[in-house]
Amino acid sequence: MSEEASSKVMQLEERLQAVKAKDIMTKTVSTTKPTVALGDLAEEMIRARISGMPVMGKDNHVIGVVTTTDLLIVMGMIIEGKVEEQGDTQVNPSVDFAMSSDTVVTIDPDTTLADIVRLMRTKSIHTIPVMQNGELAGVIGKHDVLRCFYAIVNDLSK
Repeated sequence: MSEEASSKVMQLEERLQAVKAKDIMTKTVSTTKPTVALGDLAEEMIRARISGMPVMGKDNHVIGVVTTTDLLIVMGMIIEGKVEEQGDTQVNPSVDFAMSSDTVVTIDPDTTLADIVRLMRTKSIHTIPVMQNGELAGVIGKHDVLRCFYAIVNDLSK
């Protein structure tokens, strides 16, 4: 790697460390409940132009995340008749059927953009709830990360 390229990579890392989740997160968060029908959720996500949504439990804590990727996977299962809830085949299952909930990955408002990028890559996720004092403070989506990352890259390229 040339000295100039090495310098740019170091500058990029410094800039990525300076940007925090609180700087780029969406603070007004659309959430859903596990009992909502996927058809209703899909309509809401399309209307709001979002690709992922935290799922809130009874105690108003994040219990999962549902994304457009989850909806696409379930679409295939619905077409194949492989969606069962309460012992019956469903064509419009609830959110809890589709949501990712094994271990909900969350971050705090001071998580750096560098760490968010690494987390998204290593965990293959693109919607991350931002938690502060046990409460949902915001959400970071792939578009938030892409917008900020490439704005920095473009600025460094000038």
